Amino acid sequence: MNDYSYDKYLERQSFEITPDCILEKLASIKKANNFEWIENDWKPNSYEGFGVITMVRDHPKNELLITKLEEIQKEFDLKLATKDRNLFSKYFQLPATSYHQTLANLLSNERFQKNIIDRDLLKNFPNIIKEAFERCDEEEYFQPIAMKMIGLSVFGTCVAMLGTFVHEGDYQRITDIRNSIYKQDNLADLDIKMTRPFIGHITLTYFEAEFIDSEKANLGTVINEINQKLSEEENIFYINSTSLRRFHHLAEFLTVENYPKILI
Repeated sequence: MNDYSYDKYLERQSFEITPDCILEKLASIKKANNFEWIENDWKPNSYEGFGVITMVRDHPKNELLITKLEEIQKEFDLKLATKDRNLFSKYFQLPATSYHQTLANLLSNERFQKNIIDRDLLKNFPNIIKEAFERCDEEEYFQPIAMKMIGLSVFGTCVAMLGTFVHEGDYQRITDIRNSIYKQDNLADLDIKMTRPFIGHITLTYFEAEFIDSEKANLGTVINEINQKLSEEENIFYINSTSLRRFHHLAEFLTVENYPKILI
């Protein structure tokens, strides 16, 4: 498993926000089972794990992007409500405090249980990742990575804002840190490995019900309308560091004092 070449990455991301691709992806969406609508409120389902994650709020220049993402979610809600009010309880909008980019997947769910809990490594795991970070080439850059957020795309269970890069070197900085992490033998011994290529994205919405064809069509119309406006804007996600984060569900990504951080 390898990350995409820069040109292939740009091609992939640009295609994923096209109307034809979105309609094709919507045809096979499914329930994420990450959140449940119970007594007129959303409750998170347990999903345990660790990741190397950058929160959008980590960089002060991202305040404008956070506001934009919240506006997109509100527009998504309003546009869908005019088409079908029953859709409201079928999808979950993530809170702004959860907006993030995973730089490297580590362990989650069953693999987290098997390789961390069952081996009694929960307390020591931050030290293991700290040592891994220390083996990475940590350079000081004068400018943060600038990821241009280009539009909404549909994954199997969610809607996410996709990102490309203003400079090829920014993409290389991310893939270099990923390769530095995944090539380490002590992490491989914990079954930490690259399971998918890097995809720049911020998840905004999870599907949490089955959708009939007319509902999928409405989703597609709304997403494409939003993307048309986004194509005329410049929304940048600034990244200059990443850190170990712990999650118990997919709406909150936690750090504590001894969790390591690395500049990228």
